[in-house]
Amino acid sequence: MTKIIHPIAGVIAFLMVASFWASTAFVEVFGDTAHIVWVKTAIPWGFLVLVPAMAAAGGSGISMRRRGPLVNAKRSRM
Repeated sequence: MTKIIHPIAGVIAFLMVASFWASTAFVEVFGDTAHIVWVKTAIPWGFLVLVPAMAAAGGSGISMRRRGPLVNAKRSRM
């Protein structure tokens, strides 16, 4: 089950962060003040999806108990 949850949660978390960044960059370049305020207000509501996705990715990654040099290097960074 963790082999299914981990990549899905990781992709969701990555896409959320990418959408936060892209929407901010787009609206700063092409939007007016009202659009900028709307995006900056909407991003914290996205945390309701981002935080559980990151927790699921982290928890499922720890519970997989995989070994190897790449996994050990990542674990030392975390």
